Amino acid sequence: MLLNLISSWFEYKLKKTHILSSPISAVLYINKTCNYTCSFCYNQDVLNKSPLSDGLFTIEDLGDFLNSEHGKKVLRIALMGGEPFINKNIFDLIYQCKAHHKITNIVSNGSLIKNEMVPEIAKSRLDAIGLSLYENNLDHIERLAEEFNRHDINYWVQSVVDGTQIEQIEEKLFFAKRANIKNFILSNYNPSFDQLFDKALLETNDAYLIKYKELKKKYQNDMRIIWPTILPASQAIKDKKCTLPFSYIHLDNQGTIAPCCYRYPKEEYGNLYHNGWNGTFAQNLRENMFQPEKEPITECKNCENLYRNLYF
Repeated sequence: MLLNLISSWFEYKLKKTHILSSPISAVLYINKTCNYTCSFCYNQDVLNKSPLSDGLFTIEDLGDFLNSEHGKKVLRIALMGGEPFINKNIFDLIYQCKAHHKITNIVSNGSLIKNEMVPEIAKSRLDAIGLSLYENNLDHIERLAEEFNRHDINYWVQSVVDGTQIEQIEEKLFFAKRANIKNFILSNYNPSFDQLFDKALLETNDAYLIKYKELKKKYQNDMRIIWPTILPASQAIKDKKCTLPFSYIHLDNQGTIAPCCYRYPKEEYGNLYHNGWNGTFAQNLRENMFQPEKEPITECKNCENLYRNLYF
């Protein structure tokens, strides 16, 4: 896995679009069902459209991936949904990933994680769990923060910032401080799905820039905060810094690929088991990332990850 990591880095630096190394990380969508309906959800066109059994990641599905050419070399695995704790196999999936020595994470809204499940999470040796914070799950996040802190479970909390409601940022941070949350991620609003562009944080949002300086100073000693990446106000293209197409692969239980964590797998993006991760779409996406003068592809427009390197 270490050799694959080094090879991947060199191929990126050499601006390769057909990659011989394997992905460093895999995001596995383990079900297409969620118990929440969020207006800004970027998977709402896919979630809850079919029975739970459709798209449900089984132990056998995970075994097929882990024993594949790329699965053997993957260093990290993230289990996502929908809401991953709807999948009754969730703990078996975690244990199987850990048995293959994978760094394993989960992202959840926390509502289905009962207190009595927390010791099992600790026992599973899950490396980290991300909790998504919404207006309707504050009690669940506060409850789990207390339980996770007590059981020494590594976790972070993440929340989306609405550019039209800057005052809510401090409300979120105050909540995190009160709940003794030590890792807090604030993400920019992605308007690609509902066309509500005024909600995205732009570099011309003076109210946010002022509030950012104030809150950074106020809360910097209380928790580790990752602040949202603001978007350019004009259509002028900046350097594209996203490395997801070069280091990550996003899959459903059939091996169908998604271009990133903001898009659900579709056959038009390719299939790991049919044409690897060097299909036409994947290579075109990588080529576009190396061409800052070109318009981003549709899937990448208005995404904060386009302008930052989060994962490499």
